[in-house]
Amino acid sequence: MKKKEFLEKMAGMDSAGLHQELHAKADEILKLRIRHASNQLETPHRIRAERKNYARILTLKNQKTDSTK
Repeated sequence: MKKKEFLEKMAGMDSAGLHQELHAKADEILKLRIRHASNQLETPHRIRAERKNYARILTLKNQKTDSTK
């Protein structure tokens, strides 16, 4: 998914949805790292891309909590 599409999708979510998405991304990153360690991952650049998406979600979540204060 492209960066712009990803951000538009995530911006429409509430903080509870973002929290769930954070946990899902963390699980996915863990699974990718395990597969990479056992040489089963064909595209190791996905780990970096998912880490960036995790950071983007975290940033959106923090922006939403800051704006509600």
